[in-house]
Amino acid sequence: ILTRTAAWFTDSFVSTLIRVPIGRRGAIGPPELVALGGDWAPGPSINANGIVATPNGKQLIVAQVEAPEGGTAAYYLVPADGDAAAVEATRIELDTTVAGADGLVLAGRTLYSVSSAGVTKIRLSGRLDHGRVVETLEVPGAESPTTADIFGRRLYVVDAKFSTFGAPSTTYQVTAIRR
Repeated sequence: ILTRTAAWFTDSFVSTLIRVPIGRRGAIGPPELVALGGDWAPGPSINANGIVATPNGKQLIVAQVEAPEGGTAAYYLVPADGDAAAVEATRIELDTTVAGADGLVLAGRTLYSVSSAGVTKIRLSGRLDHGRVVETLEVPGAESPTTADIFGRRLYVVDAKFSTFGAPSTTYQVTAIRR
């Protein structure tokens, strides 16, 4: 995800983000590792995965596929406006559990979290520190939904087809669903 000052990436196998600074006139700096601290605790397998920036670019929301306490997804607010080597991640408290998390899309205060179960629609508080799961949207015909983006009134969801990933005969799809 891009902010005004950096490109941010997750490394799904460690509790670290990668920040690539963007300087004046678009100059690209060297990649920097940013350790996740605070409420963040390493999960049992895949860790930092989905990532999205808030509209002002000062915070990121990072998804953890499997939180250590029970294998369900967790979401964290992470500061994105500094250049520290470690940041304090603050867990976003939800009213219920979410089965998994991969790609994230933020539209206003609505967070869309893509997983193999579909797209979970989460309504966040004004401070983004609490959320209410509204519904899980089905992605018809998709085997492994992984990420999405918004265009107009629809979400366009990518199907990674993990069961046949990389096979020459695999055909991939993008499915449009109503938000």
